Amino acid sequence: MDLENYAAAVDLGQRAIDIDSFDPRGYALKARGYVWQGDGAAAIPVALSGLNVDGRFAPLHAMLGRAYTLSGNLRAGIDSAEAGVAIDPGNAEARRALAFALNYAASYDAATEELETALSLEPGNVSIAMELAFQYLALNRDEDAIDLYNTVLKLQPRNSRAMLRLCRAYRKVGQFDEALTQCENAVRADPSYVSAQFQLGLLRYSEPYREFTAAAENFSTCVSLDPSNVECLFRWGLTDYYRYLADGDTALCGTAWDKLNQSLQMADGRPNLEQTIADIQLGMEHVARDCPGNLAAQMPLNLTPVLLVTPTGDPLLTVTPEPGA
Repeated sequence: MDLENYAAAVDLGQRAIDIDSFDPRGYALKARGYVWQGDGAAAIPVALSGLNVDGRFAPLHAMLGRAYTLSGNLRAGIDSAEAGVAIDPGNAEARRALAFALNYAASYDAATEELETALSLEPGNVSIAMELAFQYLALNRDEDAIDLYNTVLKLQPRNSRAMLRLCRAYRKVGQFDEALTQCENAVRADPSYVSAQFQLGLLRYSEPYREFTAAAENFSTCVSLDPSNVECLFRWGLTDYYRYLADGDTALCGTAWDKLNQSLQMADGRPNLEQTIADIQLGMEHVARDCPGNLAAQMPLNLTPVLLVTPTGDPLLTVTPEPGA
């Protein structure tokens, strides 16, 4: 589970069930594996089978609560998680599952209280601490989030995910040097972490740094690690455009256009990327406007011509969601 090999966890849960079908722990493990895979529908019958074996096993109620929530049945999710808490108020996983369901129901303050209780029950549980810190950040309790991420890093000094979250928290409160340090730490701790490469690149080419060459290296690495990542490819193209503006190398115009064009084709038809497509088109208009040659004539015929869009502001400064988060 800690290695995020959830399919193997599901298999081990089934093996435990095969060895002793009257032990609820096997069902709880298998259901947990499915839940962490995001497959609530598969977890529900497993958890219900386990509850037929032991109806007062709190971890099974917790997993059933998560599974129902993932499947869109919020009332059943909250009820199941609350049942786990009622059976064992000192079970941190049950509290965490209830917080999960409450968040889906937009009961954010109640969810935060459950996570705080869970962490008080297991102060060294990094997963709970990370969830609570994220919760604090979403509720604009930024300093509480920063303190908690720093606590996680004292427990796990090479936790790249905590470093990235801390980077984003510092960026949110305008402490850009601290943010840059933490993003650099995240990349050093795990160079294959796509989201960290993206966030570091985003910081480097944004104000106050505008370090386009360094940013291009991060976006290039990001694309190498995840060739289908639209955001990384799009931003890499924009760094080429800004490098052209800085040093006048016209070859960068062509590479900027090619990357933006490729990212546009990649994004076309994907769900929930309307804003990204608009940003890519705006970037292409800037390239067509500022670079020599008739690049706009290469615009794909099946997409909206970018020159019909009036540029507003700097497309590079548009904040986009962290890819793969």
